[in-house]
Amino acid sequence: MSHLMLCSINVCTKVTNMLFMFILKMTIEIHIIAVFMTSLVIIFTTEASLWDEQRLIHDLFQNYSKFSRPVVNRNDQVVVTFRAKLKQIIDLKDNEQLLQVILYTYQEWTNPLLTWNASLYGGTEEINVDASMVWVPDIVLYNSAEFTFSGGTHKYKTDVVIYWNGSTIWLAPAMFITVCHLDVRYFPFDDQKCPMKFGSWTHDETRLDMRILTNASSDDIYTEHGEWQLLGLEQKR
Repeated sequence: MSHLMLCSINVCTKVTNMLFMFILKMTIEIHIIAVFMTSLVIIFTTEASLWDEQRLIHDLFQNYSKFSRPVVNRNDQVVVTFRAKLKQIIDLKDNEQLLQVILYTYQEWTNPLLTWNASLYGGTEEINVDASMVWVPDIVLYNSAEFTFSGGTHKYKTDVVIYWNGSTIWLAPAMFITVCHLDVRYFPFDDQKCPMKFGSWTHDETRLDMRILTNASSDDIYTEHGEWQLLGLEQKR
């Protein structure tokens, strides 16, 4: 199995006390005409783009099968870059040894079977399509405590973005529940480390190479928890 360890959502230091701690008529007429002409240009351009995009999608998927790995040679690996950023800690249940979080996931790979010449389609360089229309990685949370399948289109409900060169990006928020073995011997001043192990469910490393996106900081999106303080987030393979 090709595994990636999203390790150490270091949820720490239980806090017992919360700190609450306007011009002439001629000028106006000229402006109106200018705006009107600009609007016409935008309308015609948009209609042309929509037609080009529809034609592109038809041509791309006419003979495409989502069941095939996105490779030219069957022995090639699919390289998938993965990142998970912590948005919020929902709950850490001491008695059940469970951590519930919201993650913003990022997956990127190249599909050589879905490429096109943008100049033939009005300059269309990217399209958004439903994830169920294309091959997507079956990356799941291995130490999940959920009863439902925690990966793929079962978990992520957003569109994928496909670029003219085959580069495919899948951004999706999702809620996860994972097993987290807690050590409460030093309560209420305890530090806890909760590993989350992600990997492909059906592909080994010869078929899918899972890599880490190096910029994994969650500082720009993280919402503070009232009871637990986040000390760090580490990702490793």
